[in-house]
Amino acid sequence: MKELLQNFQYIQRYSKDNLESLKIILQFLLVHQNISFKDKLLSVKERQIPKSFYRYLQSLNIEPILIDEKLNWKKILRSLGDLRVSLENIEKFIQAIALQKTILKFYDYVTPIEINTLILELLEIKKGESIYNPCCGMGSWIFSLKEWGKDCIIYGEDINEELIGIAKILASLAGVRESHFQVVDVLDISFSKDSKTFDKIFCHPPLTRQNLPNFKEDLRFIFLDNYSKIAPEIPFLAHSLAHFKTKAIFIIRSVLLYKDLGKKFCKYLISSRLLECVMELPKNIFPHQMGEFCLLVLSKENKKVLFMDFKSFCLKEGKYNRIINKEEILDLYFSKQNGTYSQLVSYELLNESYLKPSFYMQDTLMDNRVKLKEYLKACFRGQRIDTKDNKDLIECYDMGIKDFEDYGFTNTFGEYSLKTSSKKIQDIRLCPYDILLAIRGVNPKVAIIGEEIKDKIVIANAGILVLRLRDYAIAKALYLYFISKEGRKSLSEIYQDNNERIGEREIRNFCIPNNFLKDFQEKFENLCKESAFIKMHQQNIQSLLGFKE
Repeated sequence: MKELLQNFQYIQRYSKDNLESLKIILQFLLVHQNISFKDKLLSVKERQIPKSFYRYLQSLNIEPILIDEKLNWKKILRSLGDLRVSLENIEKFIQAIALQKTILKFYDYVTPIEINTLILELLEIKKGESIYNPCCGMGSWIFSLKEWGKDCIIYGEDINEELIGIAKILASLAGVRESHFQVVDVLDISFSKDSKTFDKIFCHPPLTRQNLPNFKEDLRFIFLDNYSKIAPEIPFLAHSLAHFKTKAIFIIRSVLLYKDLGKKFCKYLISSRLLECVMELPKNIFPHQMGEFCLLVLSKENKKVLFMDFKSFCLKEGKYNRIINKEEILDLYFSKQNGTYSQLVSYELLNESYLKPSFYMQDTLMDNRVKLKEYLKACFRGQRIDTKDNKDLIECYDMGIKDFEDYGFTNTFGEYSLKTSSKKIQDIRLCPYDILLAIRGVNPKVAIIGEEIKDKIVIANAGILVLRLRDYAIAKALYLYFISKEGRKSLSEIYQDNNERIGEREIRNFCIPNNFLKDFQEKFENLCKESAFIKMHQQNIQSLLGFKE
């Protein structure tokens, strides 16, 4: 691979862009595979590259790029020497320049090797089947096909002509016996006339597509209804389903499984019984994509859905994570059993607006855990209250995250202001023993309101989630759990799973230990005593330093 990287850097000096440089070095690799032809080329005395070089590429159904006359093409062929450049090395070279050298901006066109191999094994490809990728990029996933997979018929499409040219070369290098790559905008309405279906479909849709067309007249997208342009991958998935025959696997953002932007798509998958498995992938495995991703495995006439959570199956390499334990993932998938990382759920128990694996994985722990909603009296978000007129004004205190005490009761609040008296204010005013959570953040911020609030009207601001428990004892015990090592870790995972935020739905379904009420009273009293000591020492230090008189 070292020689490939050096030659690529050399070719960059004589190319218009990085994609052209890549295609040129791949052209040399095709020629290098034919040793006798390569030797014949090297025997030519002229400095200019022979026309036979281009004719040879055309005989392989490759449209060649003309090479700059200043480039020393013999130097490149000689540097490869008699070395047999393996497919594995070529694949690693593609991965290196795409996913490690992100400055080249190839990362949107290539999927990591580990994901490619996992998907192609999950697809259970059989000899002679058709495989379709509607946004194939460079087509580097072809290298992950098993030997018998090269006897399949491969179809790849992309809107980028340069990428299709590279995909054709990679298919030839990989020894694929029959492949069909074409430059196509699959979202073009005229393309919907093609009713061809494919045995297996693999789709890693782009997230950068701009100026998406109007789908109202396109029958492929009829179930999208009020399609949102903040979910550009959904039309690609809908297009793929229009050509779906046996099995398909999509790489999607996890937010499509529990946010409104993917609600209609999920509803369609459930109503048509297409959803077979949802796999939650580790974070940070796709360069410049910090969100969470899942694999959707689709097949026909399913009775249950297998939810799998593999967020911990990763190894950090450089700036990004790499998925590991592929064999364990495959074993769990094909065995279709409940376990630490998997949960089989019947269609009747699915929540069509929440298909994230971690939500269903909680059920494997329900023997000794309970959902928080069982103890909640109310749960609501703080609000901003404006003064509309000068009639019936009352004093209100604003409660912000900055007012949260680190430990024990919070009894101090922001400055008061006059607000118009209303039923709304009475409904959302804070009460003693309310628990407050910061809605956004990485590290959870928690507070419990003390009894000094009784005679005050205090309103939490819009960045706070208010939990009102059924009684004071539960509130104290829950607060202790939230700030404990175990509880803080569990809360942090909820924030991380939801783009660093928490909402009513997430907190209602948050699982807590059944025994969280055990021995809480003494612990809570001791915590309040220690908190009082800390405050006293802080005040003494401030006085010592002249901040307080």
